[in-house]
Amino acid sequence: MNLPIHLQNLPKRWQWVETCVLTVLVLGLSHWMVPGDPYLAKTAFPWIWVVSVLLALRYGTWSGLLSVGIVLTSLFVEMNLGRLTDGTVPKTYVIGGVLFIAICGEFGSRWNMSLKQMEERNDYLDQRLQETSRAYHLLGMSHHQLEENLVSQPLTLRDALKRLRGMLMDETDEIPAAAAQRFLQLLTQFFQLEVAALYSTIHANGEAVPLASVGAIGPFLNDDPLVHHARTTKEFSHVMMPGSISVTNTQYLIVAPCMASNGVIVSWFVVDRMRFLSLHGDSLHMVKIFLHYFADGFQAAVLARPILEQFPNCPVGFARELPRLVRLQYELGLNSRIVTFDVESETMKEELVFHILHHTRGLDVTWDIKDDDSRRLCILLPFSDDAAVEGYLSRIQQLVRERFGMGFQDANIRVNVRGLQEHNPSIIIQELVERNYDRKSIPELSGVT
Repeated sequence: MNLPIHLQNLPKRWQWVETCVLTVLVLGLSHWMVPGDPYLAKTAFPWIWVVSVLLALRYGTWSGLLSVGIVLTSLFVEMNLGRLTDGTVPKTYVIGGVLFIAICGEFGSRWNMSLKQMEERNDYLDQRLQETSRAYHLLGMSHHQLEENLVSQPLTLRDALKRLRGMLMDETDEIPAAAAQRFLQLLTQFFQLEVAALYSTIHANGEAVPLASVGAIGPFLNDDPLVHHARTTKEFSHVMMPGSISVTNTQYLIVAPCMASNGVIVSWFVVDRMRFLSLHGDSLHMVKIFLHYFADGFQAAVLARPILEQFPNCPVGFARELPRLVRLQYELGLNSRIVTFDVESETMKEELVFHILHHTRGLDVTWDIKDDDSRRLCILLPFSDDAAVEGYLSRIQQLVRERFGMGFQDANIRVNVRGLQEHNPSIIIQELVERNYDRKSIPELSGVT
């Protein structure tokens, strides 16, 4: 038989003992003080039941019934021994007492169950309050950290690479010390480097002299395991990469070659110390992007030469930037897009071209291809996915609507978008010249016509 839930919780051992002791003590006092009527059946109120009532209210039904059982057992024993006659204790006295204590016990059990549930709820709420307070404290620390990062790293990737592009304007075979120092300062600002350096070479048997440094850089350690791994594999090496290199056996955090697309290593990047919170997978991936872009910048003339020889009308900036972005997309998954505008309007051609060219973004590179019957604008959008292209085209179309009162179709502007999946930049240029696009048009991107 399943008992009600409030009767399933039995009193503890010490509560059973307390019930027995108090009941026996009260019976002993009543026999000593009123020997003629020890159960107080003849008084105006049956005081003998008070102790049972209190125990029932305090510990529940089971304690009250135990106390009643002790009293009734004592009563029946004395009646069997002849100490009390049948009329000394009326039946109504016994029945009324048992019912009264049973009612009090029921109330006590339910009340104890309510108290226990309330305590459990309060404990749960207290636990949740502590977790919320801890989460709020962590949120405050995170917000403070974000504020510090915003102050120390106010640049976005596009802003940083725009500054880096400006550093690489001079055509030199070797990296000037001033350019190396500016590049290292840019990395320091973006990644919170503390001790780092750029080396032209790190030969195994020679002493490496830094081109530029940040912080108190010590003598270069040729026998460092991370240096040996990077020099042997000519790959981006760091302490978080999987492998057999022990973090405790290396002095450096990052040792990486600045290798251009043609395999030429223009310098070596070494990080001794940086902020702990900045050393994670995303930041390491970003460092690779900067190093690739930096290395290709100093080999830009070499990389652009095949394009310019095959397509002499291609702008130098376009021919230099395209190989860099193709490599970043192929090796690091940083997508870029080329948007082409074929302007075929006879009356507004020049004005349309002027406004589109005038509203290019900071990193964008343009190529104005002039044909007999149309103008084709090729806009290279670095580090732009489909969402960024949609935003750019929506902005240009809004500009055309505000200035000329018509959309792309009404203005006889055909828009196409292509990615940089082709690994050979010359093939991409050829497809642009021959209008052999991959046919991802503006309606497929955003539905704007």
